[in-house]
Amino acid sequence: MVCTDNFRRFSHDPRKISCYCGTVPFGDSGTGVHTDPHVHYMANRQIKAMLTQAALAAVNFNPSTVSYYPRLVARGKKKQVAFDNVRNKLIHIVAAMVRNGQVFDKDYKISA
Repeated sequence: MVCTDNFRRFSHDPRKISCYCGTVPFGDSGTGVHTDPHVHYMANRQIKAMLTQAALAAVNFNPSTVSYYPRLVARGKKKQVAFDNVRNKLIHIVAAMVRNGQVFDKDYKISA
């Protein structure tokens, strides 16, 4: 939160925060380039390291992500890309909590 000035630096936009933290994989465009998606090398390494530890704990203990990571891997995503998706999901959750002024509710159900 310090690096993002309480998320005001990115106007509470989780996509911008994810790009800054280096959790969004980008693939190369064009027809002659065939590379796997990868994150940009200029990511904030401190935040990315902290998010990695948070994502490791979330994959093991957070009810909303315990089933999310294995589902992505079962769908054929590479493990590192699936792990980046978990980090990205955590950023989206935290940005929504800060934007709405709410605390985390583990029993929250998304309406269909």
